[in-house]
Amino acid sequence: MTSTLDHPTLGPLQGLPLPLSVQYRGIPYAHFIGRFKEASLHHGPIASPARPYDATRWGPLCPQIPDGIKLDFALCGTELPHDAEYKQSEEDGLNVVITVPKGLKPGEKLPVIVWIHGGYWVVGGNSWPQYDLQNFVDISVKQKKPVIGVAFNYRLGVLGLLASKELKNTGNYGLKDQVLGFRWLQMHIEGFGGDRNNITAFGESAGAMLLSALLQTSTPLFNRALVMSGSATLRPSKVEHQQEALYRDVIQALDLENKSTEERRKELSRLSPDDVISKLPPLIHVGPSIEDGFLDDVVTLNTIAGKTRTSWCEELAIGDCFHDASCFKTRVLNHPNNATYFIDCIKSTLVPTAASEMIKAYDLSSSHPSEMSLVHCMELLTDLRWYLPVIHTIYDGTESSTKVSRYHFHQPNNFESQWKGLAAHLFDITLLLQNHRHLLSSEEIELGEDMAARVFRFAYGEGFISQWEQAASKKVVVVWGPNGQTKIVGDEEYDKSMRKGRGKLLRGLGWGTLALPKWSTSSPRSSPFTCTLRAAPHLHCAVFAWYPFFQSITSNPSVTFNIILNPNSGPGDLYGCPNDDWKPVLSYANGLNNTNLIGYVDSNPTIIPAPVYKPQIQTYKNWANFTGKDIHIDGIFVDDMAYNASSKSYYISFANNIKSFEDYYSNLYRAPFIKAPYTNCLRYKQAIIIHDFNGTALDQQQICDGMGQTFRVGNIFITSAVQDDSTHQNPYDELPPLLQQFSASVKATNFWILAHPQWYADI
Repeated sequence: MTSTLDHPTLGPLQGLPLPLSVQYRGIPYAHFIGRFKEASLHHGPIASPARPYDATRWGPLCPQIPDGIKLDFALCGTELPHDAEYKQSEEDGLNVVITVPKGLKPGEKLPVIVWIHGGYWVVGGNSWPQYDLQNFVDISVKQKKPVIGVAFNYRLGVLGLLASKELKNTGNYGLKDQVLGFRWLQMHIEGFGGDRNNITAFGESAGAMLLSALLQTSTPLFNRALVMSGSATLRPSKVEHQQEALYRDVIQALDLENKSTEERRKELSRLSPDDVISKLPPLIHVGPSIEDGFLDDVVTLNTIAGKTRTSWCEELAIGDCFHDASCFKTRVLNHPNNATYFIDCIKSTLVPTAASEMIKAYDLSSSHPSEMSLVHCMELLTDLRWYLPVIHTIYDGTESSTKVSRYHFHQPNNFESQWKGLAAHLFDITLLLQNHRHLLSSEEIELGEDMAARVFRFAYGEGFISQWEQAASKKVVVVWGPNGQTKIVGDEEYDKSMRKGRGKLLRGLGWGTLALPKWSTSSPRSSPFTCTLRAAPHLHCAVFAWYPFFQSITSNPSVTFNIILNPNSGPGDLYGCPNDDWKPVLSYANGLNNTNLIGYVDSNPTIIPAPVYKPQIQTYKNWANFTGKDIHIDGIFVDDMAYNASSKSYYISFANNIKSFEDYYSNLYRAPFIKAPYTNCLRYKQAIIIHDFNGTALDQQQICDGMGQTFRVGNIFITSAVQDDSTHQNPYDELPPLLQQFSASVKATNFWILAHPQWYADI
């Protein structure tokens, strides 16, 4: 049985009648022009009286990994009945599902609510049962606040977000698909009984990131937005060199790196979606790109509110779940020494007093049981990545015509899963959409319906927080849960009673300028100052002898001092530790917040063979293992790397040797048996200078690949000038044209490693 709608602009549509609504599925809203190309808006009719459009069947998904739905179910904690395999299509995936209350009168105009699904930017679809809007619309009818529900598919993964100069594209196809979707609604929604001038958008996780990004654009798309558990800071837009690095990464995975530019273009267009997706990591780290006229800049915490409060969006509501970082559990939080790792990150990021406050606020201790540590680390990560952006959106200190409200979700997930007892990521949507209704308790059902009622009032223009709920003298927030309750409390009271005052603490640390590129953060600093500590053997090296030097460091807290140490000129012998005069000096330097100790290693392909330089590297490893004082070094400085054809393999071997000494990429200081992120490894922090360079651009590329991508050396500097000691010529003063190209390649290589940890199991 079907229900036919004579749509004035689309033609006759056969919808699927449901108890309280009619659902129109698989309606095309955009034309797929080609891979890595912007789609075009679907304007004209899709049916005629002689051939009505069958809108009773789900449309295909946009291409993605086959079992993506199971990733989403895993975050929820339980599954719903679903198809064994969902049809996918690159050509027909851009379709929309529209759910309309039954019995609308001619000319009636209901508020329209658009759902933007999440899924790490790589999975998701409007036909997944957990995101079906039928129950949501039915609840609106029962509550006498009927709305029309809309859900678009959009392109995902590299097929929806990859950008490259070689492809002559700018990416952002998935985001622009949604833009076309909103434009399509404004053209056709009135034929379904919707109000084109009253559209509310809501998205969760990656859907919230997408929605937050669209709020930066200049084109009016909707009237209100509900941003749930995500913002543009959670995965900031990529700048050009990041996208170029991702592109190189992709063509390497697809075995296209040795082909010509034209051959790569043809192959990338010819390969089937399955051929592309199957050779890439399932959760490849894709995202929006900076693009002039669309997404103009990277969003930080301090800019999110100003850029979010666009003049065309009338009202914004934003919030989080108390344990949103549950989605990072398997990737970060399950580490057996998570507390130790987080403590080290905090100490290396903040000044000692602030670090101490933060460690105390989150009760972080390496002596706590692992489950307790996991929850505390989860709360810290949630606050940094989700709670802090919410706070900055509300309290950005700028004037705006957009009204902004906030909520916080504290109802624990009760499914028998690893999330039980946690107000976990995605559980708020589970309650709001009510597709798990048969599995929910009466308390959870009631809370979900109360959440929906607030969203419906929001869509009707009555405010996310009504006038009678808003106190005259203070800001208030909506709190959903625990115990199935909805409360309206003052913002300061909420932070104090339910977040232990951590919001106030985090805001006071001055992290507003950060883009938060991964899961952790670091203090913003100015350009570093590099100095060398080399002492004559007779120099007295007690700490007070270094007072003028340390006074310079402490007087300039915004400057990073990279201190280069040479064991052969003072602090200790090969394989040993520094002598007793040097140990307190190095320990004191390590205790300062704006210092890095860099170990000097000499090199020369003709006179310094591996048996000579290896002990120097081993020496610094021994320093890291010293238990009496903290005398670890933060990186290695490799000197005198003259380039010629015969020396290239020498330096690649040199880099590999440093890699081998890292004990399976462990953090050589503080916790030598804990696998640490790339940023804590010596390779990331070492700098290599190559002088007397007489190679070609291809030689540079090969060195960059060999020492950068393969062995992941962090910084490489090169000059073609020749050292002339007789004239005191400084070869590092010259900036040859090749250096600019080479420097850009190294930066892109290093950033690619940081931005795509999934490509390396050891990171």
